[in-house]
Amino acid sequence: MRIIAAVLLALAGASHAAVIAEVRERDMVLQLTDETGPCVNRAKLAVFRQGVDAPIKGCYRLNPATMVVQVAFLDGDVVEVPVALFKRPENV
Repeated sequence: MRIIAAVLLALAGASHAAVIAEVRERDMVLQLTDETGPCVNRAKLAVFRQGVDAPIKGCYRLNPATMVVQVAFLDGDVVEVPVALFKRPENV
């Protein structure tokens, strides 16, 4: 539930950019931030990293009806990730 609260806080407009939640698997990580970045309509910046490849930015929103985080990446990909998979960042 804390991750859900953190995502909702970010969508409400926190004051500084920070990674608030992430999903890690092998050499991949999807991070949600509280930064607006290039996003519109209350969406916030998400960053996907895999290995040494360049990070891919995107915009995310929480769908409270389905409890999934919807991410639209700037390269055109779209994913939906269940909120339950997100954890606090390791460096926090």
